[in-house]
Order: sequence, then C-alpha cells, then structure tokens
Amino acid sequence: MKANMTGTSAGGCPEAATWLAYWDDELTPLQTESAERHLATCAGCRAQLKGMVGRLAGIDPSGIAPARGARRVSRPASRVALSVGAAAVVLAAASPFGRSAIASVVNTYTVSHLQAVSVTRGEMKTMFQRVTQNGHASLARYGSVSESGLRQKPTALPASRLTSATGLPNLWPVGLAMPATALVGTGGHVTFQLHVQALNALILDEGGSHLFPAALSGVPFTVQVPARALWVGAANTNAAGVTVAESEVPTLVVPGGVSTREVWSAVQGLPFLPASVSQALAAMPTPGATALVPVSGAGHGVSFQGHRAVVEKTPKGWVLLYLHGKTLVALYRAGSGGMSAAQFVNWAASIYR
Repeated sequence: MKANMTGTSAGGCPEAATWLAYWDDELTPLQTESAERHLATCAGCRAQLKGMVGRLAGIDPSGIAPARGARRVSRPASRVALSVGAAAVVLAAASPFGRSAIASVVNTYTVSHLQAVSVTRGEMKTMFQRVTQNGHASLARYGSVSESGLRQKPTALPASRLTSATGLPNLWPVGLAMPATALVGTGGHVTFQLHVQALNALILDEGGSHLFPAALSGVPFTVQVPARALWVGAANTNAAGVTVAESEVPTLVVPGGVSTREVWSAVQGLPFLPASVSQALAAMPTPGATALVPVSGAGHGVSFQGHRAVVEKTPKGWVLLYLHGKTLVALYRAGSGGMSAAQFVNWAASIYR
C-alpha cells in the first residue's frame, strides 16, 4: 500500500508515518521527491528521521540486519546505490538482510571474494550531496527500480527443513547449541533500469571522462534475490548473543549488446566515489568477482577458513562476514568485552570445527 503525503503535523511537516513509509520505500516516486525536498530544508525532520533510523536498527539483535528486508541501516548510502546503479556494487552492506537488494545489480559474475574498504559517514554524505546537487536534484533522474516478493514477512522454519525448502546449507556453528528454528525470507526479484544520459551528464559535470555506453539506457536488469535465513542463539545457552545470517550470492549477466568492458571502465572511473573505493576498484582485475564491503576504521580484511573475509567491531559486538562456497554468511557476537579482532576470529574458527 502506498502512503500519502497529506498527513502533516501542526507545523506543516509530514507526520512520523510518512517518514516510516519513506524509510520502507512505500512512497510513490513523486511523493519520495517531495519528501526529499522537504528533508533538504527542514532540520527538524532530518533529526526525526535520524532518530527513527537508530531505533529501527536497534530492533535487530545483530545491529546489521533490519527486522524487515525493506528497511536498510545506512539510508543515504542505500538511496545513492538505488539511484546511480553502477556504483551500487561497492555499497553492498554487510548482511544478506541489511544490504539493498540492488547492491548486486551491476555484478556480471558471481562474487567469489570479499574485500573491506574504509568508508566514513562524512564521505557518504559528501557523495550523496554531489549526486543530488545538495538536495536540489531528484535521485529518480538516474534510474528506476521495481521489486516483487521482497516485502514478505520472514517465517520460522525448523532447521531440519532449511535446505529442502530454500536450498541454503545449514551453517549454524556446530560448536554452539542450535536454535529450534530459523527466520527465513523467500526472496524475490528486483528490476533496475539506468537513465544513462542523465548519469553521464553527472559524470561529466563532476569532471569524469569514463561514460556508460548508450546501449545500457533503459535496458532492464532483473536480479533474482535468493532466500535468506537468520539464526538467533537461544538465551541461557552457549549460543546466547550469537546471530548468523546467510544468503546465496546473487549473480547478474549484462545483456547482449552492452559492452561489459565499457561498463566496468565507467564504474571504476566514477568521479564522485570516495577515494578509498576508487582505489579498490582500480586495483580489481575482474569486474564483479570481488564485493567491496564498506567498513569503519574498526573493520578490515582477514583470512577465515581459507577465504578472504571481513571483520568489524560494532557498538554492540563483533561481526564476521565471509563466503562459504556461494553462500554469504554474517556471524555476529554481542558484547565480547575487550576481545580483539584476532581473538574473535579465532573464536569463530573454534565454533565451526
């Protein structure tokens, strides 16, 4: 159901329900544009939305996965990813639940490696401002997106039925007491189209020279978003405070008639990306094979079970993101006291033996 923008407070600002609908992507494109114009000029509503984001992020025990797949923890970054499309591959969040479904839309191959890249909130804010001309340009000018099936409420599924029902392996740590059920989302699909002329105009305005091929304009990319599972350790067991989220990595092949080389060159040369992201993209020999995971200063790459992984300290605990074959896994441990990154990784390895 689409929300409306008619409900306003006494001061003429949209009501909280409108900002909740905005956060959940339930506004129409025109309503979204109107909401974003209001946000650009109203500090009170920006503060209200910021507070709402914090409360929504706190619902989930892991701090990296919202309670519903439609909500995303770093809203400005997610909206940029939805709009500029080609930059989305470097903005994937660290959880199968938390990341935008569009984050893999420009991958031309199945992701086989993860790489941490340091991105600050200030850098993301600067990029958002450059793309939107300080809030005066509609994000919808750079592309359009539609989705189906992603807003269904996750259902509880016994561990014994996980693989047969979803195809996902049971990757709960063998060294910890297993939860009776997993919360499972059935997945869905997302269709994305780029407005190449507007995107190329932005690139030129920002001083860039690598443009997206015209053949890409209006081409529908449909990404099948796979099922995902979330395990939460039961209280009063050795699994208390542990959360595991898993999802198969989506794959997308660029349609015929579009030059993959030209697309990848344009992605690598996007002038509004943070310097750390640009450097990581420039060093990649193969497009789509490595997913860049944005982390704060407390995050970095590690080796886990013979694969490159990402570990990060959050305000609520430690998170380890790694690939198990074609399955992306996020392991979270709450608290952890004074545990170092190396100690956390060693602990993670011990519970999977």
